[in-house]
Amino acid sequence: MKHLLFLLFVIFCSISAFSQSSREYGIDLYRAGDFEKSAEVLKAVTTVDKKDQIAWVYLGASLYKSGKSKDAGSAFRKGKANIEDLVPGDDSPVSGFKKPRPHYTDMARQNLTSGVVKLAVEFGPDGIIGFVYVSQALPHGLTEESMAAARKITFTPATKNGKTVGTVAIVEYTFDIR
Repeated sequence: MKHLLFLLFVIFCSISAFSQSSREYGIDLYRAGDFEKSAEVLKAVTTVDKKDQIAWVYLGASLYKSGKSKDAGSAFRKGKANIEDLVPGDDSPVSGFKKPRPHYTDMARQNLTSGVVKLAVEFGPDGIIGFVYVSQALPHGLTEESMAAARKITFTPATKNGKTVGTVAIVEYTFDIR
């Protein structure tokens, strides 16, 4: 029994190490612009580790950049990596992050609309927001207001090996009318 438990432990550790190093390789491919290969690697990672939130987000980004936005949406919904989660593999994460607040529309106010808008946002290596993809929407103009606010986010790019790199994260806007 002890040998079986030890063997299972060794297999689990090997899978975990494979998953994390493969995830970093997939992210590096994404950053290099090889979106098809990145998606292939990250699909393998998420097959092995279905709870790897960062891999799901980058898989969504790779699929989106490959023109497969329907598949990207599914991956983005499974990924919940917020900007604070994206330290692994980077020398320094995105910093100086300033997220403007979206406007609460009159229509949303009249309809007492509350909830969360989730957006997959690309933080470019040049300090400019790239794509903004709706992962979870709200009605009455709140999604559009959130997207407009996300496009105005200011930040200092992440760095890896002394060079600025692009990062992708899920940005949430909460609307609560009380």
